Amino acid sequence: ASPGEVVLAPGERAVVVWIPRGLQPGDELALRWEDVPRGRHGMWMEGGEMVMGDAPDDGSRPGVEVAALRSVAGGPPVELAPGDVLRDRPREVIGDDAVTAWWVGEDARTFDERMEMVQEPDGTWTMTSWFGMDGVAWPHAHGPEAPLAPTARHARLGDVVALDVHNTTGMTHPWHLHGFTAQPRSLTFEDGARYDFPPGEWEDTVAIPAGATLRVVVPVHDPAGDGSAAGRWMEHCHLLQHGERGMMSEWVVTE
Repeated sequence: ASPGEVVLAPGERAVVVWIPRGLQPGDELALRWEDVPRGRHGMWMEGGEMVMGDAPDDGSRPGVEVAALRSVAGGPPVELAPGDVLRDRPREVIGDDAVTAWWVGEDARTFDERMEMVQEPDGTWTMTSWFGMDGVAWPHAHGPEAPLAPTARHARLGDVVALDVHNTTGMTHPWHLHGFTAQPRSLTFEDGARYDFPPGEWEDTVAIPAGATLRVVVPVHDPAGDGSAAGRWMEHCHLLQHGERGMMSEWVVTE
């Protein structure tokens, strides 16, 4: 992201400290949504044949103003300098020594996708898409009686799980886990480049670019202390149409 920009996946949130230097009462600034290249698919005709690939306008669709921020007169100014502490308590950092389960390497999650054109008996062409996790498409079914996901992972309350999620597809997919908050560690890209998240960050949704691998650490906490965090918790791509098409699984948490 460029200065003044924050990249967010669907459902992701950010806490932003904005210092409005040089503004006068009544001045306005726009909060805008801007398109970001993320491997969005498209279809078009070439030589009389249907072709599928990255959408020609991926990352270049017109931006949209979503809010206007108006400066108003207030109390005495708050002065902040680089490095000033904004939290009243230090960040909690989960170290490797606390991890009790490593779901990495051969045990890593994968986000999988296939898209192809299929010719029907009448000669027409139809695009089919398949989305899955760990090589299995599991269209969700709600309710406690729904069959267990074939790719379900099992954990116990009190576990601290280190998880790799490898995006094998050609587009960005946001990883999302219900019930628990994750501490993202790193994104490793196909060319070997790596981005390390600031220590102590917490997320329940993280965008994974095409071909990249996300590492997160998930403390399987039981906040109420009564075992109520045990149960079945969804894990899926937070582009909902992808989750509903099968890019979904679950965690089964026991006491």
